Amino acid sequence: MEAGAAYQEAVASGRYARPTGLLGKDDNVRVYWEDRVTAYFITPVLEEVVADRKRRGRGLRILDLGCGSGDGYELLARLPASRVSWEDCRPALLRPGTLDCYLGIDLNEELLAEGRATYGIPGKVEFARANFCEVLPSGPGGSGFDLYFTSYGTLSHCNDAELEQLLVNVAAQASPGAIVVADWLGRYSYEWQSLWTHEVEKVPTMDYVMSYLDPEAERENQQYTSFPLRLMSRPEVTRVIEQAEKRSHARLRVLSFFDRSVFIGRHMETRQYNPYAVPLRRAANCCWNRGYGLISRP
Repeated sequence: MEAGAAYQEAVASGRYARPTGLLGKDDNVRVYWEDRVTAYFITPVLEEVVADRKRRGRGLRILDLGCGSGDGYELLARLPASRVSWEDCRPALLRPGTLDCYLGIDLNEELLAEGRATYGIPGKVEFARANFCEVLPSGPGGSGFDLYFTSYGTLSHCNDAELEQLLVNVAAQASPGAIVVADWLGRYSYEWQSLWTHEVEKVPTMDYVMSYLDPEAERENQQYTSFPLRLMSRPEVTRVIEQAEKRSHARLRVLSFFDRSVFIGRHMETRQYNPYAVPLRRAANCCWNRGYGLISRP
């Protein structure tokens, strides 16, 4: 994981904070589209695990891998008890009685401090510095967790050997019936069409920059620190899972796949990796902001 300097720059810029609406990491597309689609796929599976743990007389234990400032916790805390709707009137899936503990781990101390300040509850919702590519912390009393959660492309920070070892470690520690939510950058997202290839072994990663945090007028004068991110397709993910299953001697069953490449990616706006991309993300963001109109250029 080589993104430390880039994230330090992002935090220092002040544009990595929430909320932002039209720009930045918490823009409207993420909050009102991407997060809702993620919830649609997670909720029904998680409901079954919550119900099972309730029958066992305890709450859900969550390990958030690469938690940052708590974005994953915020997403999970907002999950509705049914995936039919995201309306505020629906009861939350992870109510106080259904959550045993949440532990978010990350390498960036500033983001962890923000997570503690925003969401921290001693003994219930905690944040700690750890590298999940090396070792996994234990749950209460040395137990495993019920949900190993990643979000917003976290696992693209890992190479295949690290991903495989992570799954082996999860298999060795996890509670029976545990769920892993794994999230990568999709290989065939239109925002980086210049990297598309069927010879995937020749382009395993992309050199990523977080230029989307800045307004267009400021991007040309900024020096961004790049870092490698793993691009993944379904066959590549399947290969890693199969190797981890062989090594762990455990059954790792894939419940579902969803290709996030269908979203309007952040770099549609910057055209950093596809000069022909139409900058649609800002237009989509404006749809959720009152007082903004869309005017086409002649």
